Parts: sequence; C-alpha cells; structure tokens
Amino acid sequence: MPLPTGNVTFLFTDIEGSTRLWEADRDAMAQALVRHDALLRAAIEGHGGQVFKTVGDGFCAAFDTALGAISAATAVQGAVSGEDWHAPGALRVRCALHTGLAEQRDDDYFGPTLNRVARLLAHAQGGETLLTAATFEIVRDFLPTKLEVEERGELALKDLARPEHIYRMADRQSPVKIESKNQALPSIAVLPFLNLSRDEENEYFADGLTEELLNVLAKSNSLKVTSRTSAFAFKGKNLDVPTIGRKLGVKTILEGSVRKTANRVRITAQLVDVESDSHLWSETYERELQDIFGLQDEIAGAVAAKLEVSLGISREKERQESGTTNLAAYDHFLRGRSLQWQRGRAVVQAYEHFRVAATIDPNYADALAWMADSYRLMALYSIHKPLETLPYAKAAATRALELAPALAEGHSTLAMVSLFLDHDADAALSQWRRAIEIEPDNVRARCEYAVWGLSAVARDNDEAMLQTARALKSDPLNSWAWGVHAFIVAIAGRLEESVAAAQHAMALARHSFVAQWSLLECLVNASRHREALDHKDEALEISVRHPWVLASVACAHAAVGEKQQAKPIYDELAARGKMEYVQPATLACVAASAGLDAEAIEWAGLAVKQYDPMLILGHVLPGWSALRRLEPYNAVYAHLGFGTKREDV
Repeated sequence: MPLPTGNVTFLFTDIEGSTRLWEADRDAMAQALVRHDALLRAAIEGHGGQVFKTVGDGFCAAFDTALGAISAATAVQGAVSGEDWHAPGALRVRCALHTGLAEQRDDDYFGPTLNRVARLLAHAQGGETLLTAATFEIVRDFLPTKLEVEERGELALKDLARPEHIYRMADRQSPVKIESKNQALPSIAVLPFLNLSRDEENEYFADGLTEELLNVLAKSNSLKVTSRTSAFAFKGKNLDVPTIGRKLGVKTILEGSVRKTANRVRITAQLVDVESDSHLWSETYERELQDIFGLQDEIAGAVAAKLEVSLGISREKERQESGTTNLAAYDHFLRGRSLQWQRGRAVVQAYEHFRVAATIDPNYADALAWMADSYRLMALYSIHKPLETLPYAKAAATRALELAPALAEGHSTLAMVSLFLDHDADAALSQWRRAIEIEPDNVRARCEYAVWGLSAVARDNDEAMLQTARALKSDPLNSWAWGVHAFIVAIAGRLEESVAAAQHAMALARHSFVAQWSLLECLVNASRHREALDHKDEALEISVRHPWVLASVACAHAAVGEKQQAKPIYDELAARGKMEYVQPATLACVAASAGLDAEAIEWAGLAVKQYDPMLILGHVLPGWSALRRLEPYNAVYAHLGFGTKREDV
C-alpha cells in the first residue's frame, strides 16, 4: 500500500526510560518488546495508519487523517497501560502527533514536518500524548468525550526557530496527571439568548443583547471569553451545556432568554458550570425598555461578581463610552449589526441602519465605526466602486476614533482604508497593531492584518500564519478565519495544508461564500484542478456566481489547457460590468486565464485608477499567476505607489 501523500498526520512513539529497563533485565525487556511491538502495530494499522520506520523501540507512522492518528494514539496508550507487564517493570509509552506537508523519498519521509514531530516527542512523558496546534485544530470538534485535552502553551523545540503551541491528551481515567505550565484563565462563553418574543423579527434584539454582554465581559484581562462566531455556531442546536463547553474549551457558560413586548423587556440569565452542569447564578429582570443600557451592565456586573467569587477574576477595564443612550439609535444599530454579519448584499441594508443610528445620535461611535466598515465592505465585495465608498469609510472611522480612541473596530477599518485608499502600508500596519493591542482576541483585526498587511504587502507569511493561528485559538469555529488562514498558507507555498484548512472552513459553514471560494482557490493553487472543477457548480450556486469564484473557475480551466472554457467566463463578467460594478482586477485575472493578454493589462490599469483592492491581494494569490506572468504587469502594479501615500483621490 502506498504511503500517504500531501497533508499527512504523523505519530511518533517510544518507551520512556527504556535504557534503564534494558539494564535492569535484558531478557525480560526483549520479551516485553515483542508484545509492545504487536500492540502498537495493531493499534496503528487498526486505525488506518502505516508504520514506515522503527528506530529501537520507537515507531514512526503516517495517517491520511488526523482523527485516525488521534484514535491510534489513544488505542496505543490504552493497550499499553492495560497490559500486565511483569518484568522488568511497567512499560510507559509516550506519543507525539503533528500534521503537515509530507515530503517523500522512496519508502520514507523527510523534511520540516518530520523534524517537528520528532522534537515534540522528546518533551512527552510516559503515558502522555502531545499534539501540535496544527493537529488539534483539525480534530478538536470530533474528539471522544472520554478524552481530556489540556492546553500547554508555547514550547520551544530544539534547533527549530519557530516555537510550537502544544496540547496534551489523555484518557479522563488515566492516572497520569501533569500540571500545565501555564494555568489557564477562567473562561466563559455567552451563548445566543433565546428570543421568546411573539414577533420573530425581535431575533436581532436577543442576538444584540448577547453580543453586548459578551463585549462587556471581554473587557476583563483575567477572563477568557469565547468569540462571537464560535459561540453563535451553537445557535438553534439542541446540545447540552457540558458538550458545548468541551467544544468551546470553557469552564462556564452564560445563557438566557429575552422577551420584548411593547416598551418592556424581560431577561432571564443563568451562569452554568460546565463540568458539573449546575447553576452558579441565575436571575430574572423585568424593566422598561429604556433601561436596557443599564440592565446590560447590571447583568454583566452580576456575572463578573459571581466569577470573581467562584473563579477569582476581576474586571480591570471599565466599559468604553462608545455607545448611545438613545433607544431608537440603539435599535437601528442592533438591526444593522445583525445584517452586517450576513455579508453579501445585506451589507447595503446594514449601512442604512447604521446611517440612521448615527443621524439620530451623531456621537454614537459604535454606529459610526460599523457604518465605516459597511462602506469598506461594499468596496471590497464588488458592490460599489471603491471611490464611491472608501472616502466615506475613512471619514466615518476617523470620527468614530475621535469620539472613542480605544475602539478596535474603528482602528481595524481605518487600517483597511489606509491600505485601499491611501496605499499607505505603514499607516495600515500601525492601525492594525493598535486594534490588536486594544483587543488581543479581535479575530477580524488579526486576520485582516495577516492576509492584507503581512502576506499581501509586507510579504511576511510566517508572521501572518502565527497571527491567524492566534485568531483561530480564540475563535476555533470561525469559518471565515479558517478561510483566511487557508489563503495565507497557500501564499506561503504550503498548498496541501491550505486545502486542509479550506476543507475545515467548509465543514464549519458549507453555505459560506468565503469557505466555498477558499476551497476552490486552494484546490487550484495545489494543482488539483479537476477537483476544483468538480466543485465549481456548488461554489457558483452558493456565491450567486460571484466574480471571485468565476475567476477561480477560469484559472482552473486554463491550468488544464482549456482556455476556451475561460473565454465565456470573461465574456459574462465583461457583459455584467456594463450593468453592475465588476472589479477590474478580477476581469484582468480572467482575461489572462483566457489568453487575452492585452485586455488583461488594460483591466489591470483600470484597477489601479479605480483603487480596486483585489489587485493588492491578487498580487500574491497563487491562482493569479497567469496575470503576473504578463510582461507589462509589474510596471502597472508599481503605479499603486506603495511606500508613498497617494494623493490623487
């Protein structure tokens, strides 16, 4: 059977203290080793693994799937610990797992992935299985409930420049208990509050209350709060609290319900301990709707107070004054935010609500910051021409930060505008770093900083991958973040690994446009063109034939020598461009794929004039290589003027 290729999960094992055991009783150890080898081969091969090398008492095995490797490691530890070892003493096996691109030579592997798992094994103790973040993030939602996973933090591996974020895995009944080097922070997830109002339209209000409570609790430096996207992934799903808590990796969960009628609101909230599935605190509030602002702080304060007593946390930061006291403005803000999360054309509707909120209360910093991002998204997602929206995005974000200088959303949007409109990379990087300084777990800021600032402009893919890894650590169920990570890994040249990340994004949210596009693009990048073309119909349907997805399809056709199939795609987008805005950078990519070189350069030139942000990202996307290979392209791209602020707006 051929060894696994592409993205492979490796399991390395050895026996703790084997030298001492050999010295104690060589004959007994020789007999024990025969049994040990039989147990390990059965466990590994029984879960789809292949042993490609043995070194002394150590096994090196390869798996097509990370879940198979995890299952094998669990079976290894169970079989060895359950065996009645007489002499020379009990055998204790240590295991290490890591997932990465496999480099093959004959019937063996070599390269950085192997080096990393070998170095990790040296840090494991008997009865213990260590795994890297690369493996853990793939399997975290599929682990059996009997397994206990403990985060161990960053670990420097011998002779390797980049440290590794590691996890320790053991059966819950395992006698091996090792204290974490870094005590984990008390943690909480705020689940979407149930809407008990008769009017289903009030769903946005219940979601808004959930987000406000989450934001208030997140102000504590000594409390780990699960990000919105991961918490909202469980909305409408009938799962018990312990299961949700394990999936999110938190110790406590805040849940509740909201009933809004006329001018009154009734809120029930309860704080639940995940391990015991028991209530730490619960309360019901019924107030005038006008009191909602103080009520949010009151609930968050009660939760924080309870956590302070039971878990030892405190609220170091006060809530920032970036909101409003006007109920009508607040209502429009919640409606807008609910729509903005949907992306696509819903952003246009969201903008209108933010505009009304900011008109009612001109000093409503949150509404201004989110309105600025609406403008930015309309330019990015090919809804309006950039020069029709980006100047307004800049003005709104600037005003929001004048009102609330520590508003991460404002800094994040201003970073994007500095890049898209001013082409001022230094200013953009500075704004992103400020947003992350204010909110270290701000997933949007880290991911946009990574893909646009570090990968596309600074060309620092290693740091970009560290940034998205940190984002995924705080928001592991965020499909969009996984999609962004997939793009960055592809730009870094780790093509099969990028496909695995994109597939995970799809597993989390199959109907997400970004997840569909990332998988299609990553398959093209990895030269898996036929797979990409097999997937295109679903991606085109879900994205409503978005130009980015069509460009990926055109690139796939061109890569397999079907330029004639790319030409109709170009014709479709060119025709649509006469009736709606289609980004010229995307048209340039498709034209190059269809062999229309002159048209491609003409569209690229128009992209520069129109401040099309996709030309910036396309400059590093592997799938856009046909455009970059054209001789005049670099001269055209140079007119973007990075390094000097453009003044021709």
